[in-house]
Amino acid sequence: MADKNTARQTSLEESLCVDGYEEVETQTVEKECPEAQLELNAPAQKLWYHGRLDRQTAEERLLNNNEEGNYLIRESESKPGSFVLSYHGTNHLISHFRIISLCGNYYIGGRQFDSLSDLIGYYTAWSCLLKGEQLKYPVPPPQPVDDRRKVVALLSYRQLPDTDEISFEKGDLFVVCNELKDGWLWVTSLTGQSGLVPAALMENLDSSIDPVEALPYFHGNITKEIAVQRLQRAGEGSFLVRPSDNSPGDYVLFFLCDKEVLRYRIQNKTSFLWLGGRCFQSLQAIVERYTKEEIVDGYKLITPVHRNTLSSQQTNDIYASIPQSSGPNLLSSLDESQSLKGYLSKRSERTKRWKSMYFILNGTESHLLYFENEKRSKPKGLVEFNYSSLYPVHDSFFERPNCFQLVSEYNNNNNVQICYLCAENGDSAQKWYQELKNHCENTRKQKSVLKKFCSLTIKIIDAQRLQTKLFHHPYCCVSLDNVKVCRTQVSEDKQVFWGEEFLLDDIPTTTEKFSITVCNKGKRNSTDIAHVTVNLSELENTDMIEQKYMLQPCNSTYKGDLGTLRVKASYSQEIIMPQEEYTSLKEVVTFYL
Repeated sequence: MADKNTARQTSLEESLCVDGYEEVETQTVEKECPEAQLELNAPAQKLWYHGRLDRQTAEERLLNNNEEGNYLIRESESKPGSFVLSYHGTNHLISHFRIISLCGNYYIGGRQFDSLSDLIGYYTAWSCLLKGEQLKYPVPPPQPVDDRRKVVALLSYRQLPDTDEISFEKGDLFVVCNELKDGWLWVTSLTGQSGLVPAALMENLDSSIDPVEALPYFHGNITKEIAVQRLQRAGEGSFLVRPSDNSPGDYVLFFLCDKEVLRYRIQNKTSFLWLGGRCFQSLQAIVERYTKEEIVDGYKLITPVHRNTLSSQQTNDIYASIPQSSGPNLLSSLDESQSLKGYLSKRSERTKRWKSMYFILNGTESHLLYFENEKRSKPKGLVEFNYSSLYPVHDSFFERPNCFQLVSEYNNNNNVQICYLCAENGDSAQKWYQELKNHCENTRKQKSVLKKFCSLTIKIIDAQRLQTKLFHHPYCCVSLDNVKVCRTQVSEDKQVFWGEEFLLDDIPTTTEKFSITVCNKGKRNSTDIAHVTVNLSELENTDMIEQKYMLQPCNSTYKGDLGTLRVKASYSQEIIMPQEEYTSLKEVVTFYL
């Protein structure tokens, strides 16, 4: 297992349990979006972000620091737009973990974060990256890196309803998070708003140019007299910005107010701007404030005067070239042979409720994306198949049919996430389950041409000698390799009897054991008290075996004789040959008939 985990860690850059009762909270499964509930603190980005960097150079920088636990984040050379967390672990083993960047979110092992800083904060203070190992020491680059692509809006735009598009005004500045298909960009504004914008309405900003000078209402080479003339032509409420003649490095805001041009000096303090006793992070922040609030009694900034203007025909041509945004299809060019799309219901770990969501299985990228609906382009979440196992969910578990589950554990660090899914009907459930089998860690196709079909039948008959002080309302949960898949009803009788049978078809061939946990249902939650574990090897090649098992305590707080559990079980493995073998057999049989 250790070798398998090591191999998985070093190839990441190239490839990269819940009870059935609604009120039960499990202690081993964390809530969705943990960064939303935790205080995530990380060192400044300039201390660990290295921009685009190859693997060899990253390893050299980590080894030069020579401290176990040091780390850096870099943009992947092999997959531009995605990132890699390079980590120097124990025994001087260096691992590289792929970080997927999608629409302003970052995913590592399927866990979602709002920023790279949140990801660093999470694996520094709240969770282990590898078993027993956390991030400790950031490795700074030779000089700070800011390689973000910045764009400015050439024209205004109004978003379409029920999409991830955002509205903006001419001159607004954005940072590009992802370049999507069909001429769309996923961006974040200086105010933190994020969404889709048409690339046709954007112009790239040269990172070497002062951000103020890039704004369309900044006029760098005009006199005061020309500035006044342009405002007078534009009319009341118009404004522009030009360099200060008297104070080099500072700026002056010109504003036409009640037929008089007012001038306001903006002091450039390098890391911020100063106007009227207030501190601003950018010139755009100044303009945004005083288009909403009065800059002088009774007057606000209204119309920016741009240094370059487009003709009506040019404007119309640009707007006409904007394609319609098309939801999840903007994210990537999906190979139809490697994908499956459609609606499934997903159970929320936070609310315990089911919600219909739109899913895309991308076999090429080896992940499952889900969206609020098919018009949205930003995923609500992602499941990475490289760290996920597929298991069935019996109808009894949620008292609804056609369910299955994806259990994700990142690098064997005991940090488990479970994604419960439910299809509309049996055919749909079977279609999704069979396709997921081809990609998940515990069910994907092996090199052997032979296939195994494994089935497990369990009948939970009764329990005897249960301590009444512990078991007021007992029920049983069945797990495959510690993953819960079905449960009995709650027994209300003094003589505890269930007599319930569960048929689990097509279970993972990697399953080695099943366990039955006897729980007590309380008013507000349920408690795991005792359990039995059965190795499947004990049941091979036999009919239903009935056995009485001594119950073992789930933890040390439960003492004494906990009673027995009577169970009947059988396990079968069927070998399935390739289809062409059956064709040959059919020909032979037909010949002799």
